[in-house]
Order: sequence, then C-alpha cells, then structure tokens
Amino acid sequence: MKSIKQRIEEGQRECKKCIDDFTTFNGQFSPKFCKACEHGIRLHKLEVKVSDSEKKWGTCDWNSSQYTNFYNG
Repeated sequence: MKSIKQRIEEGQRECKKCIDDFTTFNGQFSPKFCKACEHGIRLHKLEVKVSDSEKKWGTCDWNSSQYTNFYNG
C-alpha cells in the first residue's frame, strides 16, 4: 500500500497535468476550479492529514488583502 506522501505526490502530478491541459485549451486557470474537482477534493483531504497549512485553508479569509498575492480567485 502506498504511503500518504506517495499518494500526495501522485495527486500533485495529476493536478499539474490537469492545470497544464486546462490552460493549453481554455486559457487562465483559477484555483477555485479545484473545489469542484473530485481529484482536487481527495488530494486536499490527504494533504490535511500531513500539513498544518492545509488544515487552516478553510478557515482563511481569502478576501483579506494579506492573501491577494497568493490567491486571485
């Protein structure tokens, strides 16, 4: 059985491919698209298990000006 780290690395590669494919055919990609993607949801759940920043992701006020350099959703 694969470790969480291995599953996350595979998931990140799959996300990168998805983002690259999307931008090639559709233009600009927005991270908010991942909220509706089954793969993105699964990857986030795995990352929450190992990352404090992922655990805090849902509690951030993304409309706050302090995050504008990181998120343009």
